[in-house]
Amino acid sequence: MRPGDVHRFNRGVIVAVSVWTPKKAGEIIQIRVACAGGKGTITTVAASGTKRCHPHLFRQLRKLLVDNGCWPHGDESAVKGKLSGVVQGMVS
Repeated sequence: MRPGDVHRFNRGVIVAVSVWTPKKAGEIIQIRVACAGGKGTITTVAASGTKRCHPHLFRQLRKLLVDNGCWPHGDESAVKGKLSGVVQGMVS
């Protein structure tokens, strides 16, 4: 899949997604998500403490980044608990 590719099926689409976290000392750790070809739209997810709080999604995206060596925060923001469902199978 290349940036900008969109594959349609039934009532959904498959797109390339960028996931990253900026390293900023002293701030709430947030994960940024952007769709390739999304015209600059970036969504932010936090584990807690903001209106962008979504602990389950944060935990899954953090695991994706950790598993691929892209998490610059060490054990910071580690959320206890077991991942479940389809996403766990995708990022393992």
